[in-house]
Amino acid sequence: IVDKFFYKDKYDYQKTLRELSSSLNSITDINTGSTLIVNILTERFNLDGACLFTTSEQEECTLIAATGSFNEEERQHDLKALLSNHNTRIIFPNSAILVNPNVEFLIPLVADGKEIGYICLSPKATKQRYSSDDLFLIQGLAPVVAISLRSWLLIADDIAKRKRSEERLRQAAEEWQITFDSIPMPVTLQSKDFKIIRFNKAYADLFSISLNEVMDNPCYKIVHQSDNPIPNCPHLKMLDTDREATIEIHHELLDKYFEITVSPIKNSSDEITGSVHIMRDITQVKKAEEEKRLLQEKAEISSRLASVGEMAAGIAHEINNPLTGVIGFSDMLMERELPQDMREQVEIIADGSRRVADIVKRLLTFARQHKPVRAMVNINDLIANTLNMRIYVLKTNNINVITEYDETLPLITIDPGQIQQVFLNLIVNAEYSMKKRDRLGELKITTKKINDKIIISFRDNGLGISEENMKRLFQPFFTTKPVGEGTGLGLSLSRSIITEHSGIISAESELNEGATFRIELPVINDSNLYEYTEPALPKENQISSKRINILVIDDEMSIRQFVKSTLNSSEYYVDTISNPYDALQKINDRNYDIIIIDIRMPDMSGQELFEKIVNDKPYLSKNILMTTGDSANIEVKNFLQKYKLHFISKPFDHKTLENKIREILG
Repeated sequence: IVDKFFYKDKYDYQKTLRELSSSLNSITDINTGSTLIVNILTERFNLDGACLFTTSEQEECTLIAATGSFNEEERQHDLKALLSNHNTRIIFPNSAILVNPNVEFLIPLVADGKEIGYICLSPKATKQRYSSDDLFLIQGLAPVVAISLRSWLLIADDIAKRKRSEERLRQAAEEWQITFDSIPMPVTLQSKDFKIIRFNKAYADLFSISLNEVMDNPCYKIVHQSDNPIPNCPHLKMLDTDREATIEIHHELLDKYFEITVSPIKNSSDEITGSVHIMRDITQVKKAEEEKRLLQEKAEISSRLASVGEMAAGIAHEINNPLTGVIGFSDMLMERELPQDMREQVEIIADGSRRVADIVKRLLTFARQHKPVRAMVNINDLIANTLNMRIYVLKTNNINVITEYDETLPLITIDPGQIQQVFLNLIVNAEYSMKKRDRLGELKITTKKINDKIIISFRDNGLGISEENMKRLFQPFFTTKPVGEGTGLGLSLSRSIITEHSGIISAESELNEGATFRIELPVINDSNLYEYTEPALPKENQISSKRINILVIDDEMSIRQFVKSTLNSSEYYVDTISNPYDALQKINDRNYDIIIIDIRMPDMSGQELFEKIVNDKPYLSKNILMTTGDSANIEVKNFLQKYKLHFISKPFDHKTLENKIREILG
């Protein structure tokens, strides 16, 4: 009653406790609640300061909230000193153990029988004493604050534990991602419906994708740019078999080979919930396997070629000798007036024998590949000369030839004979392809210079080439033509020739869309080489009126008879002989203007015979014409080049022989 009389500011302490209790019940944060408590106490009691701190079993003090004179960090140390210098936990005014003059009250906060903290109150700013109502409020406040503080500490502890758990989870996730990204192979985790859930850095780098691009997209759309799973999809295979599946694929967009292994992810009920996809780049392995396969294939081809070479060398002479007679006499017959049915039969004989001769020539050329003989050549002229050889056939087969030449092309250093052989092969192949279609044929030949290369292309509108055949196009002995119409050596030989010239030959085609063959040759100029021109045929009037004496030395009777039948006339007198030793005697007995010698004979080789002849009569070396059925033999070539001899390859026809005779006679 006395207090109420003297204190004019009446406080409803019960109401204050109820309001404070209600406010504290709605607060879950220890800092917010503690700050509210010290602020209310400071304001209600008009204090210099107030603070609230917690204690632990280890007697560590933690300042939670403070106002006024307690709102300094160093006060925390004073609180520890204060606790260590009192014997009772409830301190009232005028207590003998109150050693800190700045503290009026030290109120313990007890919950579940344990002191969990303290409230410190300073003296009032007005220097007045605390009233009995003040003490009533303080005593009523302590258990309310203690209960709230205990709740806040539990919440804070839960939050701290949760944060520690979250931090551990975050660290674990980070470590997992670092580990995941450290895997050098592209790896993904996927759902059953193909959705990519996680992917590592190798996967992102491989496909240059981000998380946003992957979300809600199936793997086949990301990897294969497809709207549906690929054939033989390993994910589908895994779902069907309930076990790991592995396949190899060629990724066309990346031009890489991958081995993809898909392993199931199962839950505790052994049900598949997703899968792990691991991609292993096996491009280098595939390249090594392909190189090994090519080496094996090359070894097999070399073995076959060696056999072909031995066979060709052995039989070329035997085949070409009789072929010379067959071709020669059939050509002579066709120049006569023959009944139509007989003419057709002779034409069949001539065409068939020429085809056999061409096959033997290709076999010999392929089996005895040699270094090119270089000359400086105008490519446009060489193509034009090659076309002239086939112009009649092209016209009769309704094939229109379009040429687009770059007239500014420089001369390049090539073997004109070999490159012309390539051109001729491509033209003949185009003819064959276009003849098989029921429409007008068109062969377009273009030349142009790009940087330091000359590009020649042959484009036709023929049958085209299937994708499967494109892979084997340049392999020896591979042909798409029926038996009897192709040897499978033309394109393989062409590639060998172009490669020998440091060039590239390639093909582009689709079935029923024609084909384009492209040749790249480097521009190489060598001023020390001669400029190649097509040899001019000797004219009739270049032969003198004097009768020319010719000696034919050949062990093949049909050739001797053919040459004699062809050349015996008012212009020529022809002797024939089979034995080289008898030939030497004839040469000693009679003067011959031209001597025709077969290089390969049983008793004495043509080389030996030549050397014996020029040993006695050196002036005859310019008038000797050598013949052989094995024109690709390197020893024969070296022999002919050594003595710069005139040469004609078997089989030959009467026109070729006559032209060669005129060339020798000048």
